[in-house]
Amino acid sequence: MSAQIAETLIFDEAALPMCSNPLDAWLSEQHIVLRTDRSSLCCLRGYLGTWQVRRGHLYLVALRAYGGHGVVQRPGLQASSELSLAGLFPEAHGPVCADWYSGRLRCPLGEVLKYRDTGYDSLYEQDMLIDIARGRIERIVFRHNDVEPTQMLTPSVVLQWQGAMLEIVGVPATRRRIQLVP
Repeated sequence: MSAQIAETLIFDEAALPMCSNPLDAWLSEQHIVLRTDRSSLCCLRGYLGTWQVRRGHLYLVALRAYGGHGVVQRPGLQASSELSLAGLFPEAHGPVCADWYSGRLRCPLGEVLKYRDTGYDSLYEQDMLIDIARGRIERIVFRHNDVEPTQMLTPSVVLQWQGAMLEIVGVPATRRRIQLVP
C-alpha cells in the first residue's frame, strides 16, 4: 500500500490533515459501496472527506470522489447516486454528525521526521489524537514524537477545551509553553 492522501479536519478554523477514515465504519455497516472512475494507489478509499469539530462533536461537512466522478451504490438498489455528501446522506441538509463513529482520530502536526510509503505511517513532530465516542469528542491528546522517553513529563498537563479533556504529553519542560486565554 502506498502512502495515503489524508482527509481534512477543520479544528478551530484551521484545516488539518487527518490520518483516519471515520466514514469507513459507517459504509461497512450500511453495506454501501463507493465506486469511482479512476482509482489511485494514493487514495485507495476513493474519496476525500472534510470533517469539522464543532460544539464538541465530529461532523462530516463535505465529500467528493478522488480524481474524477464517483457513485454511491446501496444494497438492493439498481440505481446509484453521486458520490457527495448529499448523495450519501440524501435526508441531510448540511453537515452530518458522525454519531456512528467511535475511535481515535490522528492529525499530524509539524515537520515530517520519518517518511514511510505505507498508509498513514509517516512520523511527524506531533500528533493531535482525538478520542471520540458516538460522534462526541471525549479527549484530545497532543503527542510529541521528537522527544526521548526519558524527557517526557509526568504527570501530563491536562486542560479543558469545549467540554473535552485536552492533554499534552511528551513535552520537555524547556519547550512547554501553555497560555490560557479567557
